[in-house]
Amino acid sequence: KNKVLSKMAPFLIKEMSSEYPELTTVKEFIIETILNEEEKFNLMLTNGMKILDDEIKNVKSNIFSGDVAFKLYDTYGFPLDLTEDFLKSKKIKVDTKKFEDLMLARKESAKKSWKGSGSSTIDKLWFDLHQELGNTEFVGYSNTKTEGKILSIVRDNKIVSELKKNQEGIIITNQTCFYAEAGGQIGDTGNIKFSNSNFLVKDTQKFFGNFYIHIGVATEGIFKINESVTLEVDKIRRSLISGNHSATHLLHASLRENLGKHVAQKGSYVGPDRLRFDFSHSKSLSDQELAKINEQVNFFISQNDNVITKLMSPKKAVEEGAMALFGEKYGEEVRVVSMGKKLDKSFSIELCGGIHVKKTGEIGKFSIVSESSISSGVRRVEALCGENLEKFKKEQAEKIKLTQKNYENKIQDIVEKIKQLNGNVNIINKFSDDKKLVEAEKYLEKLNIQNILSDKNKNIQKIIKKGQLTIHFQKLLNFPSKEIRSLVDKAKINKNDQIIF
Repeated sequence: KNKVLSKMAPFLIKEMSSEYPELTTVKEFIIETILNEEEKFNLMLTNGMKILDDEIKNVKSNIFSGDVAFKLYDTYGFPLDLTEDFLKSKKIKVDTKKFEDLMLARKESAKKSWKGSGSSTIDKLWFDLHQELGNTEFVGYSNTKTEGKILSIVRDNKIVSELKKNQEGIIITNQTCFYAEAGGQIGDTGNIKFSNSNFLVKDTQKFFGNFYIHIGVATEGIFKINESVTLEVDKIRRSLISGNHSATHLLHASLRENLGKHVAQKGSYVGPDRLRFDFSHSKSLSDQELAKINEQVNFFISQNDNVITKLMSPKKAVEEGAMALFGEKYGEEVRVVSMGKKLDKSFSIELCGGIHVKKTGEIGKFSIVSESSISSGVRRVEALCGENLEKFKKEQAEKIKLTQKNYENKIQDIVEKIKQLNGNVNIINKFSDDKKLVEAEKYLEKLNIQNILSDKNKNIQKIIKKGQLTIHFQKLLNFPSKEIRSLVDKAKINKNDQIIF
């Protein structure tokens, strides 16, 4: 149970840092992650060994149950080879045939639950269309409205010549101002118009890097290939998304500054309603850390500084301090987004192809509303900005108000019952907050018990003597069942005669 690997890690990092300098940057995170894994392994080993010791008693003909071996592996993470090694010294073999059957069944179940297109025909459709039409020109960084030409229409996974009213389908144009889902930011919605025809864009996706598709439904008229159309993004929705995306960059920079340089993005969601950010960190964030991050992000928002976008080489971007993901492939030119001023330097500098606000003040107030673990060494925070945050605060205030109202009604109900039982008014006055609610309920229950015991109509007793034996019959109406034992015990103490209760 000695934690060997975490102790060896610093020496290995020192030896390898000349070839992999990033190891030094994330040294603390690496050591902490290894330590956590060792502790989890020790816990798994302890639990697994206990189960093994218990199950050995049930072994017959020196064959250990394959079902139990699989349960150890599948539920507790206890490897089969460890089970076999432990049993080998006891000359017990594992029913590996049963184990493998269960393992195969689990794999088949996992395959069935996996959701993928599963269609090479659909994949070929988009490949052929991209080969024929080429990349889509994206003009949406500076525009939410543009003209375009319909190059192709797809319906039910087939290329069609037209799309009529109420038909769902996909429209592909030569250029677009609609941002396609990428980098955690969801796709734009809006409208594609032609004369009196309208196509409601419900989502925008892209394939092969820059081949954009508009997914939706024709709500009016008819659309045909080669027609010139007007594309218009839902500007209000885009504004909310861009605010959340810029807030995500400030959040990322603040997490790195307050938690350490080991923090790296592991996933994100940027929508009009909220933002979600997954990052490498081995423990939960304290209330103080969350408060400091919220305060810092809001500080840079309040600066109302320009969000600066530049195009440069990946090497130049990294030299200027931009965060790049290890293992990620970048082209000859990348888009670098900077925002926030701290000591004449940008607080956040990232390689990003997403849509952002022009000034940080457009984001509005920011707050993290939840923090959790999603896997070993990866944390998740969810946050709200601007009007979504205000709406959330109002809803929370309403919930608190409703909870308080329910509490007051409950207290009032208890108080009325206590009065009916001639309870102590001075004690009633103490019941002023939810912490006293339990005490109020206990006091009411005590009064209720006293009332039942003093009421002959509710406490019906009959005593019969048979020589030295006393038989005590007692019927209690609406008496708390948990108090009956205590009542019997008191009766035994108070009666010198032998009794049957």
